[in-house]
Amino acid sequence: MASLNKHLISAYAGYFFRYVYLIVLIPFYARVLGPDSYGLVLAAMSVQSIVWTIQNWGFAFTGARNIASLKTDAERNHEFSRHLTARALLVPIAVAAGIIFIVGSPLLSSHPATASLAVLCGIIAGFNLGWYFQGRLNFTTPVMIEIAGFVITLSMVLFLVRGSADSIYVMASLATSSAITSFIAYFIAAKAEPMRLSSVADGFNLIKQSTPLFITSGTYALMTNVGTYSLATFATPAQVAYFGTAEKVITTGLSLLAPAGQVLLSWFSKMLHENGDTQEVLRQQKRAVKWVCIAGGLATLAALTVAPPLLNLLLGEKFEHASTILMVMSPIFLMAAFNNAISVYIFLPKRMEREISAISIGTTTFGIGLTVVGAWLNGAIGAAIARVIAEMITSVALITLYRYKRTLFQ
Repeated sequence: MASLNKHLISAYAGYFFRYVYLIVLIPFYARVLGPDSYGLVLAAMSVQSIVWTIQNWGFAFTGARNIASLKTDAERNHEFSRHLTARALLVPIAVAAGIIFIVGSPLLSSHPATASLAVLCGIIAGFNLGWYFQGRLNFTTPVMIEIAGFVITLSMVLFLVRGSADSIYVMASLATSSAITSFIAYFIAAKAEPMRLSSVADGFNLIKQSTPLFITSGTYALMTNVGTYSLATFATPAQVAYFGTAEKVITTGLSLLAPAGQVLLSWFSKMLHENGDTQEVLRQQKRAVKWVCIAGGLATLAALTVAPPLLNLLLGEKFEHASTILMVMSPIFLMAAFNNAISVYIFLPKRMEREISAISIGTTTFGIGLTVVGAWLNGAIGAAIARVIAEMITSVALITLYRYKRTLFQ
């Protein structure tokens, strides 16, 4: 347990710097770029996230779990090589998806350079090596690399972005930072792993193996970005900025679950593989879910009370509507925390990807449709209400799955 706590502390160390970074940049973007130009940046970032989701294809979860359970250098070398191959095979699909989303949005298609940089950022992010270091229970290295990326991005943005016409420099800064930090990560990994591709068959096998996890994580990522993208299609850039700012606050808060998920997925997978006492493992898994839900409840309370006036103070009067959207979306903190925790801590270590994928396909398809309709009918408020309903339906489905499969954990 002491070792687990050490890994969690290392994983979360970088998040301190991430929040300092966001506390500086979000108000900076809001005040310097203004609602319309910041709306363009947020729409571009939504396409970046969609492209990254396709390029990543659930490999991060598969890779971290597999690397954690492999014992020889030869096995790890093979796993690393097939990850490179699988990602290379997906580049054309990810680029094509990015182009389709750009063409489908009047806002993005009218700013092709900014939108193209967003696609490039998504591709580079899809080759991120965080999964590799985390699978080897090395959480310090990716944290230090991430901090370096924050420093590069922050320095470039503060130096280059001077007014509403400079939105392209935001995406250029992100692309430059991603490229530099990726080079550093691969340089470090090259000391232990061969930088060569495996066979195409190996790449396709990994894609097939990771598809259930892609459906689970990818469809959720798509749903979290579809609101911003839909508003970029149906509403004004200002509406995109209001909703996108509130969504970014929520996704940034929920991203705190990512390090714990990466650590505990590897940890619980290893325990189930090596420990015969599955009931003790289940007790620890439930304890982790409980604490995550408590944190989600506190975040919901904060979003209803202290966060709105603080957001108004940081962003200025032009963004007051964003705090209203945040209050409407506040229940997402609790429900999404529960959904993530029960999926990553309990279901995935038991390799229940297919069951979670089936739930994700159904609930996310419904949620995306609902969010698009909400954005079309009532702008940012409509999209926000739809997101809450979709998250609630996912929670009900996951609880039902656990009750139905509870004998599997005994």
